[in-house]
Amino acid sequence: MKKCNYCSEEIQEDAIKCKHCGEIIDAQAQLELGLKCLKKYDLTEAADWFQKSADQGFAEAQCHLGCLYDLGQGVSRNLAQAEKWYRKAAEQGSASGQFCLGRMYDIGDFLPQDFAKAIEWYSKAAKQESPEAQFNLGIMYRDGKGVPQDNSKYIELCHKAAAQGLPEAQNTLGVIYRDGERTAKDPSKAVSFFLKAAQQDYAEAQRNLFVMYRDGDGIPQDHFEAMKWFEIYREKTAGEEPSREELLFLQRLQLQKEFFEQKSQTGCSIAAFALFLSTIFVIVAVT
Repeated sequence: MKKCNYCSEEIQEDAIKCKHCGEIIDAQAQLELGLKCLKKYDLTEAADWFQKSADQGFAEAQCHLGCLYDLGQGVSRNLAQAEKWYRKAAEQGSASGQFCLGRMYDIGDFLPQDFAKAIEWYSKAAKQESPEAQFNLGIMYRDGKGVPQDNSKYIELCHKAAAQGLPEAQNTLGVIYRDGERTAKDPSKAVSFFLKAAQQDYAEAQRNLFVMYRDGDGIPQDHFEAMKWFEIYREKTAGEEPSREELLFLQRLQLQKEFFEQKSQTGCSIAAFALFLSTIFVIVAVT
């Protein structure tokens, strides 16, 4: 028998709910209730359940609670509390807790910036296949922060993170292969990685695809694909001010649509339409 944390009455060892006060007392159940509240955006209630689970030493709940304190969601922002709960989770072997603690050391957020400690915690999380930790660790190797600068290690870790579906890593690899940054240029690989990130609604990758298809940058020029990705990208970033280049393209895109609507009624050929479209892209590319 054990005692309930809330009413101190004796309860069964495997009890999930106290029969005396009605409180949920199982740490796993408390975590799951917190996660359900997160999905409903009831952040205050989520924080309450995570706190109860975290107080019982449940690492996953500790990490979630640290994140809420870090972001100031459901609770007042408190970086000291965030660091406390991240560390408790990290010391229990939570990859998420290790990553978050490493990030605090990396950027000097509340904790003094310490690249060696950032590397230590990122490395622990990366060994547990945390894609975020693998990617951030790769950036450390790229920049030579806390470790000797190592391009091959940087690219290797980006590949590991990308293979697990992290869109930031996929887009970064796209840039690496597009520009020949620290490795041989490979436009087809660049498009492949941009596409993976773009399909996860990663706006920067969507724009990169637009530019590559528009310019025929190492791949066959494809105006229709360029236009498709441009429209997806602009829908994703509709609240942002378009760049001058994007504004010019939007103007010409509107001209193209008006042209197509007009000519489709008079039997305009696909060839004529394609010729007009290519003219638009040439104008935008050189403007």
